Amino acid sequence: MAGNQLGKSVAGAAEVSMHLTGLYPDWWCGRRFDRPTHGWAASDTGETTRDNVQAKLIGPPETERLWGTGFIPKARLLDTKRAMGTANLLDNATVQHVSGGVSTVSFKSYAQGSDKWQGPTLE
Repeated sequence: MAGNQLGKSVAGAAEVSMHLTGLYPDWWCGRRFDRPTHGWAASDTGETTRDNVQAKLIGPPETERLWGTGFIPKARLLDTKRAMGTANLLDNATVQHVSGGVSTVSFKSYAQGSDKWQGPTLE
């Protein structure tokens, strides 16, 4: 827990992208996945998920040609699927992992309710 604009979201996006791609810096001493991962990235609402989490991972939500300028490199961003109901919000993205497999990240909001948070096993 920390104040606003101190880097919490940046640090989270950097780590999520490492696990999705399998591209870890030499100095990384945390958990390393040698296989694709599947996870969720979320915030309070669809708008805050798009404007914060998605923007840091993918790039500016409103400019598709700039997708791949976030922490997930464009060369690793295989596909994106748009969500319904919130302009420029993604439902999910598929990412090339260094192992040759494909990782996925789904974008969610807490406002969707607990039913949307049940089910799959994730890393």
